Amino acid sequence: MDNSTLRLKCKTLMAQNGYFERGAKKRLAKELNINRNSLCMALSGYRKGKASLNVLSKIVERFEDAQRA
Repeated sequence: MDNSTLRLKCKTLMAQNGYFERGAKKRLAKELNINRNSLCMALSGYRKGKASLNVLSKIVERFEDAQRA
C-alpha cells in the first residue's frame, strides 16, 4: 500500500475511533510506544520513508485489532 493511501486509512480509522480530539496523537503515540513527532510527521505526509510506513502500519494494526475484539 502506498503512503498516501495508508495515511488516509489511518486518519479514517482515527476518526472512527474518536482520536481527533485534543491530545489524541499524544495518547496514540504512547499506546504504540513510538515518538509523537514521528507519528505526526507520518500522518501529515511530511516524511514518506520506510520508518513512516512502519508507523502508519502500526496505527492500522492497532485499530483493526480493536475492531476485531
